[in-house]
Parts: sequence; structure tokens; C-alpha cells
Amino acid sequence: MEVVTTGHRTSVPDSLKTYLSGKLNRLERLDPDGQRLELDLCIERNPRQEDRRDRVALTWWSDSRVHHAVASGATAYAALEAALAKLCRQLRAAHERARVHHGRRTPATLRREPAAVDPQMRDDSHWLALSWFGPDRAAAHLI
Repeated sequence: MEVVTTGHRTSVPDSLKTYLSGKLNRLERLDPDGQRLELDLCIERNPRQEDRRDRVALTWWSDSRVHHAVASGATAYAALEAALAKLCRQLRAAHERARVHHGRRTPATLRREPAAVDPQMRDDSHWLALSWFGPDRAAAHLI
């Protein structure tokens, strides 16, 4: 895995590089085909933009696609965390799109489980709620 860091109007501190290298295994777990990660750190000099002073842009290069995430924050670490969260969401969504979503191979996160029915609640009011609201929302309305 190649990591490239670039700073605009500033230099990227070594502590930020080590912090990023500690977070790389989370990205590699979501997309094991990743080949390159680029980090661009930019400092905004406008005093009115103090709460969004540091801007981090992450670009993840994989075998088949490229993902890009940009975030701003008061510190470089806050901006990096926000950009990593965006990049992880993109990688997770791409991974879910590539999976088979029908039959027995449906991912557990997308599988629709029937609502659990308490055996003590088998009176007429329960079955009325079950027929009225449907099997998925009946348990929530009986509480």
C-alpha cells in the first residue's frame, strides 16, 4: 500500500502521517484491492473560516475504482476523521453493491427477519395488531 501525503500552504506533520497509518487497516478491510491512498492537507488562512480551517482530501485508488472524500474541520485530525468516515461509507456501499442480494446469499445486514412474536401475547388484540400493521411493525405497536 502506497501512501502519498501532500500539503498546500503547509507541511504535513509526521504525527498526522502516523495517525493515518494507524487507520489504514480499517480501509484495507473494506477494500483489500486498494493500491494507493493520497492525502491532501490544505490550510485556510481566512480568519472567518476558523471552524473550517483545515481541509483534508483523501483519494483511495483501487484496482477497479477511485473513491474521493473531502472534509473540513477546526484541526487536521478532526478533518481527517470526517474524511475517513466519508471514505469508509463509500467503500462499504461499493462492497454492498457488489454482493448478491437475492436468494440464500443475501447479506445479513439486508435480510428481512420476521418480527418476534411473544407466545404469551397470543390473544385477539395481538392478532388484530398483527393484521392491521403488518408483521414487521406489529411488535413495535404492541409495546
